[in-house]
Amino acid sequence: MFLALGFLLAGILVLLFLPALWARASRLSMRRLQMLAPFTREEAIAQRDLLRADHAFRERKIAQELDEARATKAKHLLEIGRKTVQLHEQEEKQKRAEAQSRELQRELAEARDQLGERAELLALTERALHGVIARYERLLNGLRDANLDPQAFGADARGELSAAEDALNARLAELHEDYRGLRRAVEALQRENASLSPRANGFDAAAADLAQLRPELESVRTRKQGLEDELNALRATSRDDSERKASRIAQLELALRQSRDEARDYAEKLETARADNSMLEGAINALRKDRERMRGSALPSVSLDAGDVATLRQEIVNLGARMLNTKEHAG
Repeated sequence: MFLALGFLLAGILVLLFLPALWARASRLSMRRLQMLAPFTREEAIAQRDLLRADHAFRERKIAQELDEARATKAKHLLEIGRKTVQLHEQEEKQKRAEAQSRELQRELAEARDQLGERAELLALTERALHGVIARYERLLNGLRDANLDPQAFGADARGELSAAEDALNARLAELHEDYRGLRRAVEALQRENASLSPRANGFDAAAADLAQLRPELESVRTRKQGLEDELNALRATSRDDSERKASRIAQLELALRQSRDEARDYAEKLETARADNSMLEGAINALRKDRERMRGSALPSVSLDAGDVATLRQEIVNLGARMLNTKEHAG
C-alpha cells in the first residue's frame, strides 16, 4: 500500500514537472536546430543578393575589358592604315624621282652625243677650209711665179698660159665660192653650237640637280625602309596584342562561365536551404503543436505520448544530421 502510494506521489510529481521539462527540451531543440541550419531566411536572401551583385560586377568588369580590347585593336588597325598610306606615298615619290632621274640622264646623254657630233663636224670643216686655203695660196704663188718672165714664152705658150690663167681664175672663183659656203657652214655650226651651249648648260644643271636629288632619293629609300620596319613591328605588336587579348578574353569567358556555374550552384544550394528551412519550420510547428497537446492531455495519455516524443526526437536528430551534411557540402 505504501509502495502504491509512493508510486502515485511520484507520478503526480512527474506530471507537475513534465510541462516545464518539455518546454526546456523544446527550447534546447529549437536552439540546436537553429544552430544546425546554415542561415536564416533573411541571411539566405542577403546571400542571394550578394551573389547577384558579385555576378553583375564581374560581368560589368569583363564587358569593360572587352570594350578596351576592341578600342585598342581599332587604334592599332587605324595606325596600320595610316602607316600603309604613308608607305604608298613614299613609294610613289620614289617612283616619280626615279623616272625623272632616268629622263634627265637620257636627255643629258642625247645632248652630249649631239655636241660631240657637232664638234667633230666643225673640226672636219675647219680642216677642209685650211686645206682649200693652202691649195689656193699654192696656186696663187704658182701663177705669180709663172707671170714673172712672160717674154720667155712664145705666142703659143702665152695662149696656153692665158687659157691656164682663165681656168685657174675659174677654179679660184669656184674655190672662193666653196670657201664662202664652208665659211657659212662654219658660222652656222658655230651658231648651232652657241645655241646648244645653254642646253648643255641646262643639262649640266639638270645633272647637278640629279646629283642633289640622289641624297634625297636615298633618304626617301631609308625612310621607306624605316616605315616598312615600323609597319612590320606594329603588325607584330598588334598580332601579339591580339593574341594576348584573345587569351585574356578566353580567360574572362572561362571565369564568367565559372561564375555563372557558381551562381547556379549557389542558387541550387539556396533552394535546398529554403526547403530545409521549410522542413525545419514544419518540424518546429509540429513540436509546438505536440507541446500544446501534451500540456492539455490527461494522466492516462502520458505513457502513450512517450513513444511519439522519442520518434520526434529521432527525426530531429536525423534532420540535424542532414543539415550538417548540407553545410559541409556548401563549404
